[in-house]
Amino acid sequence: MNAALASLSSEQLRRAVAIKEQIEALEKELNAILSGASAPAAPAAGAAATGGRRGRPPRAAGAVVQAASAAPTPPAASAAAAPARRKRRTISPEGKRRIIEAQRKRWAEWRAARAKAQKAQQK
Repeated sequence: MNAALASLSSEQLRRAVAIKEQIEALEKELNAILSGASAPAAPAAGAAATGGRRGRPPRAAGAVVQAASAAPTPPAASAAAAPARRKRRTISPEGKRRIIEAQRKRWAEWRAARAKAQKAQQK
């Protein structure tokens, strides 16, 4: 294992330490949950090191995504790989009207079924 650590760059070692700390924090949180105790507060250093919000415990899925996004990329590749933002889709007034009418119809059917059931129950 020491040979593997010796071949890593200082940035890779920092990332490995940060990930190890996240794993330990998650293990503590899991043990606290399983033992029935309240979860310990997230350490401020862990939140700052991972770029997360303070007051929230780090999550494994978020750590994986952050680690992947924090990986250094060549400057030319990062500029070319940056996709253009997708335009937000909007609904037309006609589409909105159709949705509203369909929902009103569903509610009317539900009310009619409820009234029918109440009437049958009273007999």
